[in-house]
Amino acid sequence: MIDPTSLIGPAVVTAVISGIVSFFALRTTKSIHKERLAFERDQIESKARSDITLAEKKLELDRGLADWKRQTELAEQVLSDFYRARDIFMAARSPDSFSGEGATRPKSEDESESDTRYRNAIYAPFERLTKSSSFFAELHARRYRFMALFGTEAAQAFDLLRSAHNEILFATECLLEEHKNEMSHVGPTGAQHYVKDWKATIWRSTGGKDMITPMLETAVATIERICRTALEVRPR
Repeated sequence: MIDPTSLIGPAVVTAVISGIVSFFALRTTKSIHKERLAFERDQIESKARSDITLAEKKLELDRGLADWKRQTELAEQVLSDFYRARDIFMAARSPDSFSGEGATRPKSEDESESDTRYRNAIYAPFERLTKSSSFFAELHARRYRFMALFGTEAAQAFDLLRSAHNEILFATECLLEEHKNEMSHVGPTGAQHYVKDWKATIWRSTGGKDMITPMLETAVATIERICRTALEVRPR
């Protein structure tokens, strides 16, 4: 007959061992769970940092692209304006005049028909430029914004356009005044030797000193050099 007390020892040992195994299994499970949670937290934090970095880079790129787009749009506008301005000056300074051109100038009461024709022909180039005054006003209105984005070197180009316009106005006024003095028999004014250069200022290809064409070419070349850099470089 088996003594029941003889089974207590092994049962206790088994229970103790089972308890120990369960304890360590629980600890192991908790440790693994803790490590998994830590790993998942690190992954979440790492992804969050990556997302923030990516978002910052995207924002920086978007800002760079926006700045580049704004600069290129202005560069294209101003460059095309200078090309057009050069063409307007060239057309205005054509030595050919048509019937009715120059008639907007103030006239003297004692003008003869031949005087009127001559003075109208002199006034015609400036009159042609005046018809484009709104275009030139818009071009010069972009001056300071363009300088703010591309530097003060651009000021020279804008100044040259304005100077060319003023030179033509000055030469026109001088020629009209000189012709008026001749017709009124005032006599030599000492300005006759300037007449050829004044005519070369208001008209192209008259044999005098043409100061307008070099001014326009320098203005366009300056703007081309500044704008090409902006148009050819794209932010990365």
